[in-house]
Amino acid sequence: MKKIQITITLLLLAGTLFPQVQNEQVTVIAPFQPTVLDAHKINVMPQTIDSVLRPREARFDILSRKVVTSFGMDHIRPARVAGEPLTKLSPLHVRGGFGNYATAYGELFYGSERSAQWQYGTHLKHHSSRGTFKNHEVPFDNSENLIKLFGSYFGKKAIVSTDFYYDRQRYSAYGADVPFLHYDSVTNDERFLKDEQYKLIYNNVGGNIGFSDNNTEPNSFGYSGNLAINMFQPNFDIRNPIWYFQPDYFNTKEWSVGFDGNTHQTFDFRHSIFNQTTIGLDVSFGWHKTNSSKDLVLVLPDDPLDGKTYQIDNGSKMLKFHPYGKLRFSGHDFSLGLRINTFDEVANDMYEIKTKTDFQLVPTLHAKFNLIDNLFAIEFGLDGNAEYLTSQKIVEANPFALLGKEVFLLYFGPYITQLHREYYLGLNTALSKAIDFSMKGKLVSYKRLLSFDAWRTYYLPNDNIYIGLPTPVPTPFFNSTYQDINCFQLQANLNYHLDEKIAISAMARANFYDDEILYKPKYEANLMARYNMQNKIILKTQLYVFAGTKYHDFSKIELITPKLETFKPIVDWSIGAEYRFNRRWSAFLDLNNILNQKYYHWYNYRSFRTNFIVGATFNL
Repeated sequence: MKKIQITITLLLLAGTLFPQVQNEQVTVIAPFQPTVLDAHKINVMPQTIDSVLRPREARFDILSRKVVTSFGMDHIRPARVAGEPLTKLSPLHVRGGFGNYATAYGELFYGSERSAQWQYGTHLKHHSSRGTFKNHEVPFDNSENLIKLFGSYFGKKAIVSTDFYYDRQRYSAYGADVPFLHYDSVTNDERFLKDEQYKLIYNNVGGNIGFSDNNTEPNSFGYSGNLAINMFQPNFDIRNPIWYFQPDYFNTKEWSVGFDGNTHQTFDFRHSIFNQTTIGLDVSFGWHKTNSSKDLVLVLPDDPLDGKTYQIDNGSKMLKFHPYGKLRFSGHDFSLGLRINTFDEVANDMYEIKTKTDFQLVPTLHAKFNLIDNLFAIEFGLDGNAEYLTSQKIVEANPFALLGKEVFLLYFGPYITQLHREYYLGLNTALSKAIDFSMKGKLVSYKRLLSFDAWRTYYLPNDNIYIGLPTPVPTPFFNSTYQDINCFQLQANLNYHLDEKIAISAMARANFYDDEILYKPKYEANLMARYNMQNKIILKTQLYVFAGTKYHDFSKIELITPKLETFKPIVDWSIGAEYRFNRRWSAFLDLNNILNQKYYHWYNYRSFRTNFIVGATFNL
């Protein structure tokens, strides 16, 4: 509609339009003549002047002006570490007590104050007990005494440490349940030993000096070493031993010198899949020598060596090398190496002792894979080693061992060497932040594994000597035996730790030998727990279990061949408590074998029944 109205309006306006009327006069001067001018062609290829460009000269003037600024430092309050100021250390700790079986106990520890350069101290100990057992002719009288001094220096590049010690162990051979006929080689008298004790005294004097690097750089060269010197002296406090020799046989000393060193180079690759690589070398040297201040006279009837005099003077040396490489990548560990051991061995029979140098090559491998970081890992590998069975090691294994059973091997030839190789597979897991569990299985092959058997004698009145024969007459001593045997060992460990309040650890182990072996338990287990009640009362307990230990029984005198028996299982449970009156004083009570068991670790050596120690401690 609106469009129609607009159209009609435009038509009406058009009707009113009219043309313009105008008169215009034009004057013509000449006729028009057009002209065409010449056109200049543009150059198709223009030329340009390409000369050297002249740079423009420019000047810059810097006007330096000092801008005055004001800066104020805000003082931040330093953060304090929990426990500051540091708790004062107690340089002196004394512990002492007494108990049944005439038990006396005393121990002292002294250490230096905190220092960035020095640390030194001393440790003294005495522990003794005595008494008698029913049906045992010889009373027991055991004691232990220790004096030890130690010190360390912490330098910028190295750490040096040293210690000196004197250790005296005394045991009485109270395993004699029948009186022994004693022959006095001086008076030629014979009498039975009823009240006289068979005392076994072992003196051990020595020291160590060690050093190691103090380098904390990621790519560093490291080293460490330790030199040990030791003199071991066994003394039997009887006029004439129940064996082949005159009393001077026991007046011997065993000297040992050893050095253990390590050098390694570590390469740290933090931005690579191989986080850390180490190449190193372990070196070990051992020298052992046994001599006597007096000659040894053999008294062997009907023997070509009877009556001959020998100077006890022998020596053995062992040298070990272990080059290795370690690799750590993505939280996993891997190492590979080779043990090269050289040592002295017996070359021929016991009547003409000669030595030869033998060697052992053992590849070493260890691999640990963290399948779940900080939670679950498996490990496997192989290893092995060699060691001399010195007199000291034999006594540490069995204090009632009659040293020198292999008289020519031990005192005129080289020491007996024990070798082993092992293959293992295990797992480690963290069940929680406070609980961790591990299990490992090992297959070990031993060559000359040390063991023991009770010593038997037979008395000949006409010759006034003792002869070692396989008869049922026992002595309170043991022979050292050496056996080639294989063993599969399975062990599990469980640990629980809750701050400093509760600590529990448990271990169980099973040993499966492929042949009969004496005085080696088949099953072992122990449990240790400690509970700290507000740092005022401390409770602790220990439980030891041994089962499946075999021995030869000589109780039936009519048997020529001893009978193989198994000891009853041992369950030794001990508990203890300590009450702290203040920082300086506390009192303690230890109860041992609270089940009051009568058990044996060695043939005819029964254990103490329930025994206790009550005492006090003092801190300076």
